Amino acid sequence: MLNLIETEEKFLDPELTIEKLAVSYNIDSKTLSNLIRKKHDLNFNGYINKLRIDFFLKLIRNGEHNKLTIFAIAEKSGFKSKSTFNRVFKEYYNQTPKEYISENIKY
Repeated sequence: MLNLIETEEKFLDPELTIEKLAVSYNIDSKTLSNLIRKKHDLNFNGYINKLRIDFFLKLIRNGEHNKLTIFAIAEKSGFKSKSTFNRVFKEYYNQTPKEYISENIKY
């Protein structure tokens, strides 16, 4: 089931909640939460944010930063708040998205 979340890219919905996702898979939210925690050792928000950051990096590697602003790409990745995106990105990479791009992405 968690593979479906990733392949169907449900994490791109900025209004996604665990309840909404559980209903779409016809299970209760507690069961879904336990599955996520067991497989990824993350809570629901951490899991969704990780998928969003990975998607953001995929877009960056495909050159989207040459066409769109960093936040526009973050929005395409499911983030609805610039501050949340920046905070989550920095938690994973210990640098801002702009710093990461300038140091790791070839133009």
